[in-house]
Amino acid sequence: MRLENQVNDLENEVNSFFSSLEIRHYPRNLAQWAVLTKSAIEVQKASAVEYGGAKHKAATIVFSRVAALLLDEIANKGTQRFAPRTSLQWSLDLDNVTYRALKEGDGYFSAWACFPYWHQKRFTAEVYGHRIKFTSNESSRERQVKAFQKGILRKEDRKSPEESVAPMTSRKAELFEQIVRANEGAKSMRIVYAFPSDLYSELLPWFRGQSELLIRHQDELDLGQYTIKHVKGFLAALQTVCAVHDHLCFLVARRRRDFPVNSAVLIKKRSEWASELSRLSDVDEKTIQEIIGDLTFGVRAPIDLHSELFVELDQNGNLLGLLPHFGLSARLDENLFRTLARKNNKKYNKLSEIKEEEMVEELRRASSKSASILGPYELPKEAQTNLDLVIVDEGASTVLIAELKWIRKPLFVKERIRADEEFLKGLLQLTKLRVFLENNPSYLRMRGALSRDLPKYANVHFTLVGRDHMVWPATDPWCPIVEYDTLKERLRDPTNLNEAILALGEYNWLPTEGTDFEVRMSSATVNGVTIEGESYYSL
Repeated sequence: MRLENQVNDLENEVNSFFSSLEIRHYPRNLAQWAVLTKSAIEVQKASAVEYGGAKHKAATIVFSRVAALLLDEIANKGTQRFAPRTSLQWSLDLDNVTYRALKEGDGYFSAWACFPYWHQKRFTAEVYGHRIKFTSNESSRERQVKAFQKGILRKEDRKSPEESVAPMTSRKAELFEQIVRANEGAKSMRIVYAFPSDLYSELLPWFRGQSELLIRHQDELDLGQYTIKHVKGFLAALQTVCAVHDHLCFLVARRRRDFPVNSAVLIKKRSEWASELSRLSDVDEKTIQEIIGDLTFGVRAPIDLHSELFVELDQNGNLLGLLPHFGLSARLDENLFRTLARKNNKKYNKLSEIKEEEMVEELRRASSKSASILGPYELPKEAQTNLDLVIVDEGASTVLIAELKWIRKPLFVKERIRADEEFLKGLLQLTKLRVFLENNPSYLRMRGALSRDLPKYANVHFTLVGRDHMVWPATDPWCPIVEYDTLKERLRDPTNLNEAILALGEYNWLPTEGTDFEVRMSSATVNGVTIEGESYYSL
């Protein structure tokens, strides 16, 4: 049998994995609640090693995607009857059934990350019966960029996990202890507490500050039924609620020596979520309802439980469950942009057009006085492109011409392939831009961007700048590729622009294989098919 046929047959077997899972026979809401609960248990185990550390973050990402996959399979192919809410109780049988489902789902993702690249001839495959081994021919620079995109930083650039956690004070500790004491002796594997207004008041200011850092768009940006300002208020309130519940589960588990599994999923009626989050955020309930609706699983094709935080756990969609771990690590602005793209693509495209303007303005605010930040410029039709960014350092006789790409972070392979193509399109745009400026050397001077014609500067650089997503091309590019936040940090330094660009072009800001990360072959089995592929590990 030809290799192509062998691979296609194994891919078909992998795609039918759900048909062998026992969880498909459980009532829909019980099966979905069980998947959420088991995911919470596994993420909690990872957080016990180091809360906010590499293993905890990796587990949050993995189980967010695997759980979403299983929830979608259950909704489309599982039993469609619903159990009463009182049936949402953990048991050994549920533990065993969901463990296998998550393990198979994880194996599916290992396969899903390989087959599309094989179809594109970016991976090679070797088949040995029901085992298939995928390998890439990536260069060392491609691997460095890939590691960076996976969140692996140089050791000297890594922040302590404690920096991402709200600081604990004696007042907060006492308020937490009061709730824990009230739950002593309970044997239902559950914790119960009323709206902890004092505790929320203590934590909310810190999360408001975090929302300002995490959400990178202007307050007035309109997403349809709400603005970015509303999203910031919602995020601060939601993460306050999630942080309190998450820490209470940790404290109760430590006291009882048993994780309160029946409270691992935070469940409230839709109206209760809206009322409580409105009370904390000062955003009106109707707006909160709109945001919740856009973050509810199953309304559109699902991606993961960071994009669709809320899961309906009854037939009428009134009971919504959420995993605190996912609420605490979600990037709501980009998630809601993603939702808007699927709900109102015309409005999303209009908002996408101003992303470059936001990037330029952010660089302008961050840069030292030695550099002038200019752009964007709409060029004549003959240029066949536009000019996003010009940075000028007159003292160092240096000009940087940049193409900006703010591509939302892809969450699955097919989306990543499209994002790669969009990013690399920037190299072609830069080539056209260079030709236009060579043929029109006075253009930027005439527009007031430069004090002289472009060829009269000692140093003229072109660069492709990526935010949230970038990729290294198969053939080394003719100009540097730079990550946006890295460029922004270099512009804070008063060092002359030419030196800064030359330093960025040495790529010392990328993690180094063997020092900061390593690539190892790993394997996973799904529906009897074993997939071997390359995995990246932080050192």
